[in-house]
Amino acid sequence: MRPAAAGSLPSIWDSATIDNCPFLAFFQCGSAGEALGEAWEEPSLSASCGPVTYSLTGLPAGVTGVLAPSPTASTYPFIVDANLSIDPSKPPKPGHYTYTLSANSTCGALIPATGNFWILCSIATGDCPVLEIVDVNRANAVLTGAQVSVVGRQVNLTSAIKPNSGTGAYTISNALWTIDPNAVTAYARDGSAATQFSSPAFVKSVIFYWIDGGSKNLAVSAEADRSDGQEISIPSAQFVVNVVVPSYSITLTTPPDPGIYVGRRTDFHGRFLTWGSGRHHPAIRFAYNVTNDRGFAGTIAMTQLIDRTVTVNGVVKHVTSPNSPWLDINVNYAGATRSTGSLLRLVDAPGFALSNANTTQDITDGFTDYFMYMPNDHGIWVTLATATWDWTAGATIVNVKKNRWCLDGDPGCPNKTPAPTHSMNPPAIGSTLLPTWGGILNNPPSAIPALVQDDEEDAAMQVDGPDWLITRLENP
Repeated sequence: MRPAAAGSLPSIWDSATIDNCPFLAFFQCGSAGEALGEAWEEPSLSASCGPVTYSLTGLPAGVTGVLAPSPTASTYPFIVDANLSIDPSKPPKPGHYTYTLSANSTCGALIPATGNFWILCSIATGDCPVLEIVDVNRANAVLTGAQVSVVGRQVNLTSAIKPNSGTGAYTISNALWTIDPNAVTAYARDGSAATQFSSPAFVKSVIFYWIDGGSKNLAVSAEADRSDGQEISIPSAQFVVNVVVPSYSITLTTPPDPGIYVGRRTDFHGRFLTWGSGRHHPAIRFAYNVTNDRGFAGTIAMTQLIDRTVTVNGVVKHVTSPNSPWLDINVNYAGATRSTGSLLRLVDAPGFALSNANTTQDITDGFTDYFMYMPNDHGIWVTLATATWDWTAGATIVNVKKNRWCLDGDPGCPNKTPAPTHSMNPPAIGSTLLPTWGGILNNPPSAIPALVQDDEEDAAMQVDGPDWLITRLENP
């Protein structure tokens, strides 16, 4: 014999005391005065073996059992319900109990089956201990009603028995936490991946961070053992947490003139195959702001990863690891951070030094920018949005002695193709992906330091001439 499907269990699973019951496969549980039940069937018999006569033995004092149909099941498949009830005036000690269900059919005796059940809170149901969820970071406040949090803020919770609930002192053990996914327990922003929260977790307390927004379910159940050993309870608690993604604005702007050329830059000596010439004439500008309109103040920064491939004299070389982007010098791009409510302005002008030891050099850069936010209140860095952009260009030497080059695709250059290309005003797209990297690109000429764009520089950009128009057309 075996238990029937869980759907055939009685209404105890929908009752107000469900928080006092461990949902274990085919286990029954309840408090004084409650009814328990378990359905059994014998599918291996054929209809010709009926009817089947059942008997119930082994119940402890204080628990009675009634078989339905009693004591014979005559309809194939042969199913019987063992309905138990706990006497509130003389309940047995709480704990795990078993009983035996025996059966005989016209085809012979069947192998006896064992039923399992727990008795919890043997006193009146209303006196069972109540489980609370306590927010350690909020001065040990007890969670009540709907909660509001923000991405990246630490959730530090512990389970506790509500004071003056139940009878006596209780010890919590084996707490079972169930947390909505996309939560991490740690993220160091050191190149390694975040540590994902493993749910469920059998611990009294949990610490984690949600990295995406939305309505999150938070539930815990725990075994509560009374100090005198005379009572067991498994209370539970559940809450809904609204995790907020703070409002932000992000723009990436590229100049109307591509600005891809070979020649000198304004910020480095030597000759370069480059997009933009430096701070005043960058290839791309970033503007990033996170508002404080929801009250979640914090810090913002951008992390940029780069996937760079260069081709020298026809030989392809991955400056970064293939299929594994590297950090572009600093974890905070250009070493810059801002407080929420302030505008973070950055620029980039990527390039690669040209050497007269070569005859041709080509470059392809792919960038991924992570626009990050960390709440001030026990926070970690999380991603609000990402943007991708790229450029590719080639150069051919025309004067070895003077280290003079021309841009492939220009009319006066021997190599007419490929013409240089680059992204145009790439969009930022909401994302929760946390950046990881396999190395750091921080050695010239592969790495050109990033720059912060200050307000004072706007005026300089209005009056400075486009220096690349001079260097791009220099005589070979």
